[in-house]
Amino acid sequence: MVWLQELDGVLYFVGRLNGEDDQFGKFALHALDVATRRILWRHRTSRPVKYLENWETHHVLPTASGVYYENASILAKVAR
Repeated sequence: MVWLQELDGVLYFVGRLNGEDDQFGKFALHALDVATRRILWRHRTSRPVKYLENWETHHVLPTASGVYYENASILAKVAR
């Protein structure tokens, strides 16, 4: 699964890169600097919750104040 959004030269995507372990969950939210092609940060989006195995992110919206994402019908925000 990969969701892509771009804002101000930064590409935000949810997915798993080769070589990433489970430290950031099944699918992490990444911020990639398009000019340098470097990952600026990763954010864990999935949390182990009893009776909820498939906690997946379906929508990502970067704004000037932060990156919003939806996860199992819960809205979360990561500061930029």
